[in-house]
Amino acid sequence: MMLSSSVYHSSEALVSSTVSSIENNWKSDLNIMTPKAQGSVMMAGSHSKLADYSMQKSKNDKFSFTSHAVSCGYYRYRVKSDPPLHSELLKEFRRLPDRYDVNTKHSYFDLIDKFGTHYIRQVTLGGEVRSVTSIRECQASLQGLTLDEVKMCLDVEATASKGPAADVQNKAHHCKQAKENNLSKKSFASSFSD
Repeated sequence: MMLSSSVYHSSEALVSSTVSSIENNWKSDLNIMTPKAQGSVMMAGSHSKLADYSMQKSKNDKFSFTSHAVSCGYYRYRVKSDPPLHSELLKEFRRLPDRYDVNTKHSYFDLIDKFGTHYIRQVTLGGEVRSVTSIRECQASLQGLTLDEVKMCLDVEATASKGPAADVQNKAHHCKQAKENNLSKKSFASSFSD
């Protein structure tokens, strides 16, 4: 099991990071023209619940966001670098016409319909859970906390659920003091969640 976390200073940065972690290139060949003006253009994932949530928050106040993810790879495998073609696929290749043109196009499309255009070389089975916390910067500042301290304490709370670790002990002490002095003894997660 692996825990990762990040701080984002804008809703655009949060959404861009989330979208870039998805391995695909669905934007290719959309022929979208972007203006040569200053500013930012968001396309991928801009209608997701996360994008709507973070942009709505940013309209109301100055927010930063933390993202915590716990991922677990249960099973993993890959095929060798140069896998042999299956005999059925080879047989279909040999049946294809030598030339590709309007008259033979359907034969090639039939092959693609049957076998697809890609093959999988590596797979990790498991899952990931992601939690996003919006931090009202003024609230944190009035409580004497920096964004990095809030993130660190959220990290400590998330790590505590995985079990004790020596590295966490010093940070946990600092967070416990900050919680008692500034947050009426509530957890960081409940203090900064909606």
